[in-house]
This record gives sequence, C-alpha cells and structure tokens, in this order.
Amino acid sequence: MTSMLASLTVHNGSEVSAEDLRAMLARCSPCSLRARFLGSGVALEQLAAALTGAASSRTLVARVGTTVVGIGSVDGPAPYELAVLVEDRWQRRGVGRRLVTTLVSTAAAHGVDELTVAMAVGNVAAQRLVRALWPCARFTAPEAGMVEGLLSLRDTEFLQHSPLRVGTPGLAETKAGSR
Repeated sequence: MTSMLASLTVHNGSEVSAEDLRAMLARCSPCSLRARFLGSGVALEQLAAALTGAASSRTLVARVGTTVVGIGSVDGPAPYELAVLVEDRWQRRGVGRRLVTTLVSTAAAHGVDELTVAMAVGNVAAQRLVRALWPCARFTAPEAGMVEGLLSLRDTEFLQHSPLRVGTPGLAETKAGSR
C-alpha cells in the first residue's frame, strides 16, 4: 500500500468524470458516506452530478494511478466550507491530509481568510486531522450529532504552528512527497 501511495496525485476536480466519481462513491461504505454527508441520505447520482458540476466550488480529486480515491472542495460563497471524502481503503494514509493542505493553500492564495467545517461527532479521524492542522481552531459544542469548526487561515498562531504552506498558488498537479 505504501508504494501505491507514492503514486498519489492531486488534480483539479474538472478532470474527474461523473463516472469515476460514482465508482469512488460506490466503493465508500455507508458509514463513510454518512460521516461525510452527515446522514443526509444523498443519492449517489445526485451527489456525483453536484460534485462534478458545482460552479461555486473549488474541487480537487486524489488519484492513485487512474483510480479516484478521494475528493475535496472549498465551497462558497463565504463562509467557505471545507469538505473531504476519502474512500475507506485509503483513509488514514495521508490522502485526506494532502487534499486538505492543497485546498487550504489554494484558498488562502485566493484571499480566503476563514473556512468552516462540519463533522459528525463520531468522526474522530477528521477531528484529529483538523486539530493537528489548526491547534487553535474554535469548535461549537456538539449538537444534533455534529460539531462545527471555524478555521482561520490568517491567525498568527496558525501560521507559525501549522505544517501547511499557506499561500501556495494554483491547483497544479502535485505528487506525494513533492510538497
């Protein structure tokens, strides 16, 4: 699996077909889909169409070889929301972190100062990732099975302690290990 992760690339979302996205979503467990979409029961067809056609979002896809293994977006207008979904088999292997760091760098380069996140209370992996990248993030008290966070991209403490390289322009393809 490690050698396969070396071939991880991140691309602009316009490069993903609805068919490739549907295939990735079909490989995600109901638990992963519920955690990402907060139990909204969205049909895969509607979701694939929304993610590939969202004009107000900046979307990235993560691929290993030609297979889509993750998708992330920063949706606007303000307040911008950061959202990521990684196929179960690829979770906790750095795919989500790569998507988040690339999305955040691009958003900051385009003048975005804050992002919001909404996570299921039980989505511990997502909460750990957010807390690792934003040690000073502010979160709401858990309510209705979810927690929301406000993430500053300009906060001095964030800039000093975050491993993110905020301000990296563009959505050029990035390869694992070449950040």
